[in-house]
Amino acid sequence: MASPGRRACAATRRPDKHQAKSEEITEALNSTAQLLEPLSFCVSNFLPKVQEVDDVATKVAQVVAGERALVEECGNLLYQAHNLQMREYSLRIQRMQLKQQ
Repeated sequence: MASPGRRACAATRRPDKHQAKSEEITEALNSTAQLLEPLSFCVSNFLPKVQEVDDVATKVAQVVAGERALVEECGNLLYQAHNLQMREYSLRIQRMQLKQQ
């Protein structure tokens, strides 16, 4: 069993140990903040460019959507043109047959 003197000594060591860790953590955080401070300036310089790229990407997406719609419409028109051409050929054949009679 530990003597009362030892218990008191252990009790006083614990806060010192926690205080030392707290000081180490504070020092590490301050050091990290100092390291990151110049980076925040660089990042803030890139933010307008990022916004510009985002705007351009949005416009490109809109153009792509419009182009897809136009390609689909073109496909439909080609299908209709093909059907009309087949109908024209059929009518020409019928006319030739009627002339031969």
